[in-house]
Amino acid sequence: MEKIIFTKYSNERARAFCIRTDICQSEDGSRIVRKSACYPEGRAHVERMRFWYERLEELYRRSGISMNRPVSDRKQDRGAYGSVEFEYVTGQTLEEQLDKMLGSGDVDAAIARLLDFVDVVRRAGTREAFGVTEEFRKVFGDADLPDGLFCAPVTDLDMIAANAFVTGDGWMMMDYEWSFDFPIPVNYVIFRILHFYIYGSTARTVLYTKNLYGRAGLDGEEVRQYERMEEHFQQYVLGGHLPLRFLYPEMTPGCIDFRDEKKQQSIAELCREARSQKQEAAGLQLCVDSIERTEDELEIRGWSFNEKLICPQFSVTDAAGGKRELKRLEFFMRRDVNALFGMEDSPYTAGFDLIIHLPEKAAKRWGERYVLCVQAGEQQATYVVDVSRLAFKNGKIGQKLVKLKSKEQAGGPKYFSPYEMGLFGESRKLRKEDQRFGGWRLAMQLTETERKAQREHRFDKNPLISIVIPLYQTPPQYLRAMLDSILSQTYGNFEICLADGSGEDDSVGAQVRKEYGTEARIQYKKLKQNGGISENTNEALAMAHGEYVMLGDHDDLLEDHALYEIVKVINEHSDADVIYTDEDKVDAQGQHYFEPHFKPDFNLYMLRTSNYICHIFVVKRHIAEDVGGFRREYDGAQDYDFILRCCERAEGIYHIPKILYHWRTHEASTASNPESKLYAWEAGRRALAEHYHRIGVDADVTLAELFGRYRTRWKIQGMPLVSILIPNKDHSEDLTTCVRSLCQKSSYQNYEILIVENNSEEPKTFACYKKLQEEFPCVRVITWENAFHYSKINNFAAQEADGEYLLLLNNDTEVIEPHWIEEMLGICQQKEVGAVGAKLFYPDGTIQHAGVILGLGGVAGHVFAGMDGNQCGYVARANTTQNLSAVTAACMMTKRSVFEEVGGLDEKLTVALNDVDYCMKVVQTGRLVVYTPYAQLYHNESVTRGLEDSPEKRERFAQEQRLFEQKWGEQIKEGDPYYNINLSRVSGQCSFRIPR
Repeated sequence: MEKIIFTKYSNERARAFCIRTDICQSEDGSRIVRKSACYPEGRAHVERMRFWYERLEELYRRSGISMNRPVSDRKQDRGAYGSVEFEYVTGQTLEEQLDKMLGSGDVDAAIARLLDFVDVVRRAGTREAFGVTEEFRKVFGDADLPDGLFCAPVTDLDMIAANAFVTGDGWMMMDYEWSFDFPIPVNYVIFRILHFYIYGSTARTVLYTKNLYGRAGLDGEEVRQYERMEEHFQQYVLGGHLPLRFLYPEMTPGCIDFRDEKKQQSIAELCREARSQKQEAAGLQLCVDSIERTEDELEIRGWSFNEKLICPQFSVTDAAGGKRELKRLEFFMRRDVNALFGMEDSPYTAGFDLIIHLPEKAAKRWGERYVLCVQAGEQQATYVVDVSRLAFKNGKIGQKLVKLKSKEQAGGPKYFSPYEMGLFGESRKLRKEDQRFGGWRLAMQLTETERKAQREHRFDKNPLISIVIPLYQTPPQYLRAMLDSILSQTYGNFEICLADGSGEDDSVGAQVRKEYGTEARIQYKKLKQNGGISENTNEALAMAHGEYVMLGDHDDLLEDHALYEIVKVINEHSDADVIYTDEDKVDAQGQHYFEPHFKPDFNLYMLRTSNYICHIFVVKRHIAEDVGGFRREYDGAQDYDFILRCCERAEGIYHIPKILYHWRTHEASTASNPESKLYAWEAGRRALAEHYHRIGVDADVTLAELFGRYRTRWKIQGMPLVSILIPNKDHSEDLTTCVRSLCQKSSYQNYEILIVENNSEEPKTFACYKKLQEEFPCVRVITWENAFHYSKINNFAAQEADGEYLLLLNNDTEVIEPHWIEEMLGICQQKEVGAVGAKLFYPDGTIQHAGVILGLGGVAGHVFAGMDGNQCGYVARANTTQNLSAVTAACMMTKRSVFEEVGGLDEKLTVALNDVDYCMKVVQTGRLVVYTPYAQLYHNESVTRGLEDSPEKRERFAQEQRLFEQKWGEQIKEGDPYYNINLSRVSGQCSFRIPR
């Protein structure tokens, strides 16, 4: 039995390089050091340390420098993502020795000792002439280095004094994590030795004037080039951090000296002490993870914890002690924090996200300071926020605003990224939801307990999943990260089918053989030539043996429980032919995750607008083969074409509402720069047009206004009569505007208008009826003599109507788009459709209706209500033809046959929710409700019946809401299938749901 007595997390890096270092002690007192990858992408980075040991030992043999030896594999758990163990070394480091000399005033002796070490490193590293390679450029950039430099066959960059233990005959390097086997100048290693020691502590300022670089043989220009190399290297490792010389004044210790075991503190307490930006106060912990500001807002995110689990009180004061009002304070679960305190299964909400408004003076004066105070009982912790360090123009938000402004001025295809579409709020305000998404991801990560349980779980069905991946000159770090993310899956019955179309270049194959040659689940095939993305994918598909096939890109990443979740669905649904999941994007460095795409359950009409399914896509292999695989004539949109054909054949299509796939963005990929693949847009249009041809639907497909999306115009069969039903009581001006816009603007001509008179009291109303009937022969007035009852009135009008299609319309609407009837009728004529809704605007141009979401706001609510009509909404849903659970009957078309089949509107519902109830009944018959953004009208809501502003009306509304909940409560509880459980049911703007 061993225990961990020291833990250090090196986690402020790219995921591929994040590691955890543990010192483990056995019962007999012996110790080892274990380095483990924190994420699946880091497996190869950790496990290559054994390889570096052998190479470096050979290089430094008989030089006086040795390497800490990896020990043989042990039986203990080696980490979910791979680990390596080393001998535990005790003693004094060279850094400690030098500091002691400086502390005693013996500066010259310290310099001599440091330069002795430098000379040994130089002699060992001067083996061959240095030359710049492509691998060098990827890590260190384009450095302008002098001629005549030397290097070694292998280089350990971390030959720094802090890593060198002093031994009887030299030094032992305890860490050689950052080693490379391409040429690197030995002078750069020397620069790092000096750089890290000189600038690593303010106690060493005495060395600033000692010209140590020059005494080590480095001139000024050479040092400047090495500084640039260091900056590139830090970006490679950390992802955009500043050079270290700029960081030292701001850095706090990243770890604690755990060798003093008298502390007898728990692992969790030690880890917490190592956290930066943390304040403690007698059991109350406060950690600030991020601070962001705009011109008028300050947002602080982090977590707090107290031993008594008291709900904390937050406040923010300015420099004068005045309290600032909190615009928003949200609490959410942080599984990582709960696990840190041994509370993995607790619902405790440690995470917080708060926003304060910055007064105008603060917006103009950047020296403002604020104090965040957290109170839990009698305990208090504070954190000082220096606003002067949060320069708006240089921050993420400011940069995005500048980028958006330049896009607006540039012209070209009208592409909207999810930011601009409203995923994170309106583009001009750019709410900082991407920072909140980071917290959301942390809260949703698997715990070690969950990960272990998944690995040990046994399903009744354990199908082989074949992951087919075409390769083409894949950068080694991306290939490694992709394969490691698959190999770390908690479900293990899979195979990886790699088809390499890189041509004569065999670097990809060499990497697969070298790093994964012993992995039996990887099949690799070198193609004779590059046949393009479709042909290469077909080659990978031909290698598959699994019952199911999963599509993958050569540089993307999987969550480690992706296959587990997929196989879980297969076990739950015997008809599962197609499965897809949610996804997000990750930057090229694999560090920043953003733009989460929370998708609806299978949405046929949304799929006919764009390939919203995308990743992950899993299909039964026999279906993939039956449809003929991928077709090269659709290259660029080959996945869209393939998905359409597979979905046509599938019996059961299931959606997993979890982000299990990370789509890596590159400047030339459609993920980050869609304008780079305009040809793919056209290929997708042709694929969709052929889809309609295959299934026998007469429709025209054009490119939509938004890049990457398509518009379908369904051709109307015949010229059926449409009966437009308009209930009315007085409001003759509104009615006149409505009817005249119908008759004067509508391009479709075969309709009748039935005005249902209901107890009007104004004489001018009846004069209006007479005038409208004289002016427009299509207008009929029928009378409902009883009290207002929306359901009964429309059911009565439907019986009086002659049309094959019924269009329920409010009297306070006005036509905007002339082809609105054709748009709705073309969709309504489709055999699978039962009802169609339109896009409605308030008179000021904001959105009144873009669909109804079940459970939004309690029972049902309008999505995007109040949003600027020029905005597209979350992933452009406001501008997307799609299936929904319901639409408003303020403008709704339905087949008469369907209306009669479901019994019309429920007459138990007098005013409220009768349209939503009708749509639910339509869906219950197996038909679809469709929203189209291309039928557009103004709607001055509730003019006909007025607002619910009296006690009687409010009670009636509450009663009807209770009736609706009794009828559809189970569906509300389960969640709207055309929404997503990860999206807020409080906000109508599709912000993501903060886990509680």
